[in-house]
Amino acid sequence: MRTKSTKILSVLTLCFSVFSSDAWAIDTEKTWQENYYTYRYNDPLHTLEVLQRQYQRARNTAEKLYIKELMYNLMVNNNRPYDNQNNLLPIERKYIGALIASTNANYDRAKKALSELLSDAIQNNNKQLEELLNYQLCKMEGKFGRFVSGEPYCNNLLAIINKINHVTTVQKHDAYLVIAMNKTRQGLYTEALEIYNSIIKTLPLYIPPVSAYNNIALILIDLKRYEEAEKHLNTAMTLLKEDASPHVMAQVYHSLAELYTQQGKKIEAVEMYKNALALIGKSKNFYGISSLYLGLGDLYLNLEDFANAEKYINIAKSVAQTGYDENMLANSVLSLGLMFEKKHDNEKALLNLKQALKLAEDFDIFEVKQTALKSISDIYFRTNDNLNAYLYYKEYANNLDYSSISQLPRAYNMIDGSLRERELYSENNNLKNELATMQTGFDEMSSTNKGISISLLVLLGLLGTTHFFSKKKQAQLRHDPLTQALRREAILQEISATPASDANQYNTLMLFDIDHFKQVNDTYGHPGGDTVLTELIKRLKAYLGPQAFVGRLGGEEFIVLIKNSDRYLSSLDIQRIHAAMCHQPIKLYDKHDVNITISSAYINTEQALSTFKDLYFILDQALYFVKSNGRNATVDAFNDPIDLPSGALTTLMMKNIH
Repeated sequence: MRTKSTKILSVLTLCFSVFSSDAWAIDTEKTWQENYYTYRYNDPLHTLEVLQRQYQRARNTAEKLYIKELMYNLMVNNNRPYDNQNNLLPIERKYIGALIASTNANYDRAKKALSELLSDAIQNNNKQLEELLNYQLCKMEGKFGRFVSGEPYCNNLLAIINKINHVTTVQKHDAYLVIAMNKTRQGLYTEALEIYNSIIKTLPLYIPPVSAYNNIALILIDLKRYEEAEKHLNTAMTLLKEDASPHVMAQVYHSLAELYTQQGKKIEAVEMYKNALALIGKSKNFYGISSLYLGLGDLYLNLEDFANAEKYINIAKSVAQTGYDENMLANSVLSLGLMFEKKHDNEKALLNLKQALKLAEDFDIFEVKQTALKSISDIYFRTNDNLNAYLYYKEYANNLDYSSISQLPRAYNMIDGSLRERELYSENNNLKNELATMQTGFDEMSSTNKGISISLLVLLGLLGTTHFFSKKKQAQLRHDPLTQALRREAILQEISATPASDANQYNTLMLFDIDHFKQVNDTYGHPGGDTVLTELIKRLKAYLGPQAFVGRLGGEEFIVLIKNSDRYLSSLDIQRIHAAMCHQPIKLYDKHDVNITISSAYINTEQALSTFKDLYFILDQALYFVKSNGRNATVDAFNDPIDLPSGALTTLMMKNIH
């Protein structure tokens, strides 16, 4: 492909004009999918003809959209703009528009368009279109790192493609792949491994299961099962053919580099990174190239070869910017910050770490956010900026203490039932040690700093009693230390264990989040945001009383559970709850008054809440509808006339949820 790229790119400007039937000798003995997989990497023109021919023969709208997507990907991968939308049908224009929005990192626009298309497909009972759109949403949510939001789509997709009589539109192994990647990133390793094994079983003979073995190996690396990982990667290497895609070969080299890095084999790791870059370094696979350069830079950073580290990390950053990849950009900027911190260049370190933190907050990249917060706090502590050291460390501890349950890979429990408890114990012991280090540093300050030191030690003491394990460890595990709402796992357990209501009574769920909360943080800083969260939940709990359960699902998103209410809560009742929380401005630490509004969705039901995953999917889509239509409102997620793109909706209707 690279040797005749100029010719290819010039000819591809023809876009989707139909080629003559004798342009290439397409192997008519093969399926169109086999021809597509044979030519897609090394002969784009031939691939384009294969897709054009199949588009003319497509059986239904879903297949036409799927083929248009493959055409769009072909254009993007060859660095050609997709500028032929005038010749598209309206549904094709909307679908391709969503893909373009996703490529350009416009998540909201892409999700809105795909969700609307999915809703229409559900209403029209078009299972092929449902499959395609759940596939696209599962894949897109994963691309933007929103794996929990993507899980319902992935689960719907899995249910659809596993139906015995369903004829799939998307290649089954491709559908399994995006589902497995979602499970992996959530730490659901056991489920992911099962799906990867399904991929190996369902792959057609013309596609070697290289990617499946490669991705299984990555899970095994995460689990520190290095020998098994190496066996799977060796199997992947054996399966690679001489004419295999350079991108697939690069993936395997990259995985070997990761494995060798974890095993301390630095020289071998560098060689694998360079092998991978030699294969795709001149392609338009921005994510892959950026990831490779970043891995190489981080490796040199560990070796304290700062010149090479800075060189390769900056290349990774530049490639990520070119490809609009916020995740890789945030990780690259973070690595630069860590490098300067290691070089004791605090000014440049803080500049890059704060930039990484901003990117992580904007695009919800948890690991980058945590690493940046901890490193910023460390630098401020070492430079005797005690207040900033405390503030950044407080947020870091808040997040880690909150997430230490939900972030643990759930598959570990199947390996060793006691591991989770040990992990939690270890997490909090580490935090205690960090706190002790800070306290020791304060004790050693000069007398001029003693006043501030004592005040901060009091604050840190309060933080310690709130955030770390004590004799009341079980009670503390249930509550978010900032807002005192139930933690995510605790509220989910409470909801899932809620039985059917008594006669003439109802269970009510209300999902809500704070409108434009990011602007509060940007304007008043995280202490201001903390004050808003704390005050709102305080008002909410005071209004609802002890019979209601309030839980924090993450960030500014909360859920309320009211059991066995003798009232069927109406929109007016929910608006009163809004008013109780937002009736007057919130006064911040600097005397500023902030007016807050919230958006919510709610459901009343007489049924048990054991199907909370389905309920959450409905509530989440309804909340998205409210936020897309002006915010500061509520909606009855089951009864109000809104589009709910959820296969779960039909199931819940069968159960008579009101």
